[in-house]
Amino acid sequence: RDTFHYLGRLLEAKILLIQGENEKAVERLKQLRDSYELSPVVEFQLAQAYLANANSTQAMVELNKAITLAEAGKVVYAEAILLLAQLNIASGNPEAAVVAMEELKEKEPQLGEVSIILADAYRASGRLDEAVATVKGLLEVIPETLVPERFRANYFLGTLLAQQQNTVGARDAFDQAHSISPEDPFSVIQLAELDIQEEYFESAISRLQEQLATIPNSVPTLVALGKTYATQTQWDKAEETLRKAIELEPNFLKAHELLIKVYAQSDRMPEALAAQEALVLQNPNNAEVLLGLADVHREMGASEKARDAFEKVVALDPNSVQALNNLAFYYANEFDDAEKALGFAERARALVPENGLVADTLGWILYKRGDYQRATLLLREAASRNPEEGEIHYHLGMASSRMGIGEEALAAFKTA
Repeated sequence: RDTFHYLGRLLEAKILLIQGENEKAVERLKQLRDSYELSPVVEFQLAQAYLANANSTQAMVELNKAITLAEAGKVVYAEAILLLAQLNIASGNPEAAVVAMEELKEKEPQLGEVSIILADAYRASGRLDEAVATVKGLLEVIPETLVPERFRANYFLGTLLAQQQNTVGARDAFDQAHSISPEDPFSVIQLAELDIQEEYFESAISRLQEQLATIPNSVPTLVALGKTYATQTQWDKAEETLRKAIELEPNFLKAHELLIKVYAQSDRMPEALAAQEALVLQNPNNAEVLLGLADVHREMGASEKARDAFEKVVALDPNSVQALNNLAFYYANEFDDAEKALGFAERARALVPENGLVADTLGWILYKRGDYQRATLLLREAASRNPEEGEIHYHLGMASSRMGIGEEALAAFKTA
């Protein structure tokens, strides 16, 4: 009856998103925005629609609009600020999230979600001490009755302390999380991971088996147990456990990926290839799955098939450093196409200028092209970043010798 009914259109867009009609939801909301240009709620809903459509860049634009419109009306749009902060963290701009969360915490100190996202922003910025202090402060004020919030905070604290190599503190936090929510498998899985790191393999297996005795069909627990068996080269048990996980949840990608690794590590490459190809058929547009196929072909020495798979990965994800670096290697060493090799290597270098292995690939390609000066600079950097990689020192020795730097070349060859 009313084509531009405000609440009706908002509800319609939410229903379209639930149904997976993301593009239609975007169009409806854009039409609604034309009629209600000053509505922060419409901008926020539009941001969510863009996110559902895998367009985080435009979602951030809409969130900024929503926040600005709300501020003009002297309203703090906490939901939009929180979502924008999470997107900033995910896009590699955690400092912007830190600033926003610190400001929001002053205005809305009762919002526990602010402290969690602030701590995550600190973590992403490398400020682990501040992240830990923030979560500990949050735990002091969360009432005992708020069980999910206390579980989440303790679990997050455990991951932060584990990252700080504070194993004792991490164990205590995960134990607290498990006591709050015994049916949740993830705190037990994290405790098992700590067991594995400290080589308490029997403890990890026992812990996971106890959890399965309580909740027999927990797929994450089964996958963690399969992974633990694999670390002990108990291939039969690992395969059996992972197959059970896949039977329970056929679309659980990590279970498939681990099973393929079990085949590969136990020298059953034909089975690894067959399983990986089946996974690709189910997920033809998943870059990570295709990356797995490329790796299996690479392990089997099928250079052309590996190259083709890596190129499909780059077509789906142009920023896949692993695929770009491998393509640079293949074109330089297997297919004798220096121009293509250089193009892929430079793209990878631009994405991760701090990565020593990528610097080595580009440096070695430049060496083979006769650009010894630039090659030497890159290979010096690569050797300093990856001092345990003998091949990189060999590459540096070759480049230094071409530059007439005999002492550096000799030292590099000796290190190699």
